[in-house]
Amino acid sequence: MKANLLYGLKKIAKLYLITLLIGAIISLLLIYFTDFQPTNILKIIGGVIVFIGFASQLGSNNINRDYNYNMARMTNQNFADHENRAGLADGSVAFMLIMALVGLTLFVVGYYLV
Repeated sequence: MKANLLYGLKKIAKLYLITLLIGAIISLLLIYFTDFQPTNILKIIGGVIVFIGFASQLGSNNINRDYNYNMARMTNQNFADHENRAGLADGSVAFMLIMALVGLTLFVVGYYLV
């Protein structure tokens, strides 16, 4: 169990750092090529990233609801077992949390940047 927890934390940290790096690169490109204040750009990029994570969770909930409705209409149990997508919900929540952490990190850096 401890090995699974460490593996999961390493994977989350890796995805967090990759996403943070992408957000920082986009922010630096916008700072370099525009005349906007760096603090405003970091705040906006952070807010956009948080919104993307939140919007992905809303879309995932609709997909799962539609999927459950269609599954209730199915009669072939073998196909239902094959098409079980309950694991996607965990991945969607993890994506939302990673995006929220990255967005909040960029927002806080932009807020305290002088």
